[in-house]
Amino acid sequence: GDHYPGMAACLYRNEAAFRAEIDQCAELLLPHLGEDLRDYLLAERTEPRNGPDMADLLGRAGTELAPIDRTNVAQPLVFMVEYALGHLLMASGVQPVALAGYSIGEFVAACLVGVFSKQDALELVARRALAVELMPAGAMSAVLLDADTVESRLPAGVAVAAVDGPLLTVIAGPAEAVAAAEAAFADEGVAARRLRTGHAYHSPMMAPVAASLAELV
Repeated sequence: GDHYPGMAACLYRNEAAFRAEIDQCAELLLPHLGEDLRDYLLAERTEPRNGPDMADLLGRAGTELAPIDRTNVAQPLVFMVEYALGHLLMASGVQPVALAGYSIGEFVAACLVGVFSKQDALELVARRALAVELMPAGAMSAVLLDADTVESRLPAGVAVAAVDGPLLTVIAGPAEAVAAAEAAFADEGVAARRLRTGHAYHSPMMAPVAASLAELV
């Protein structure tokens, strides 16, 4: 949820190794997505990002999604940037002995160590994202509470999607149910921040794409 237009434009302009990987990834994704993701990557920022946006941090900045927030754009774009960053580090002399990833980062890690070819990884990420984009809308929220406590207080339809720390748990489900959970936590003095996504990733709402994804893999 931290992606934004122009997020790697400086690296693209100034680092040849990074630029080469972004260009190749963008070209390989064109047949799958029908658009050039460099248009998002290199776009001008429409607002200054000089420090935290307090309205966003407090969940008061609105929930309307921008074009870059669409799953079929955001996920391949994040893959491109992470993959190019990996190559930039290695071109700079950093040779990893192990790699780990989170969500899309898992595909990046697997690709960088040779589990997938770049072409196959990009196709997998793109087609996965396109399948998810067709799923019913959902929501995710980061709750400042431990996972066991969060799970014990969730309404029907909402699930723990990720455990990001001892006191940071991400929940996911239908938007109305997630909003109800946020309100209940707020009544108890527990902060929750809505994530900028239109789907409930890492939740049972993604189950319908599992079979087609397994077939693709």
